[in-house]
Parts: sequence; structure tokens; C-alpha cells
Amino acid sequence: AMIETNHQEAEEAIHILQAVIETNHQEAEEAEHLV
Repeated sequence: AMIETNHQEAEEAIHILQAVIETNHQEAEEAEHLV
């Protein structure tokens, strides 16, 4: 059960990281347009 819980938490963390990466990517593209 503990391993399954850790697996779920890891997947949730990955989704959060992916969302942060996408946001950073969008901001980077916007910054390029400002240059």
C-alpha cells in the first residue's frame, strides 16, 4: 500500500512539474518577443 501511495504522489508531482515547465516555456516565448 505504501508503494502504491508513493507512486500516486510521484505521478501528481510529475503533473505539477509539467505544468510549471509549460508555464515557464510560455513565459520564455513571450520574453523572446519583447527582445
